[in-house]
Amino acid sequence: LDPSFEYTSIESLPAQFRRVLIQEDGDEGDDNEGQADERTAKKETEASFLQWLSTYQKAIRKEASDLEDSDDYSSWRRRILANNPRIILRNYAAQLAIADAERGDYGTLKRLTKH
Repeated sequence: LDPSFEYTSIESLPAQFRRVLIQEDGDEGDDNEGQADERTAKKETEASFLQWLSTYQKAIRKEASDLEDSDDYSSWRRRILANNPRIILRNYAAQLAIADAERGDYGTLKRLTKH
């Protein structure tokens, strides 16, 4: 989705989003109350999605604007790197290191803590 484009209808969305939101009605026969309720629910879902999308786009634009207004990209990158882990220890790797250490082999543990 393009954050600079204002999506005002389901038809203005990219095709992959339309396919998810718009499901073709099977039978175009009699218009009974169930079909009317289904169309109403679909319209409400579409309206809710467009409202959410508008809010999301505003947040993305604000974030981009804040980034442009900040000192520079490198200060943003430093903040990201300072607040996120460099390495994420996976459970299987931790379990291997524990099992090896219990047998007296600390090689796996040293390799994991080397970084």
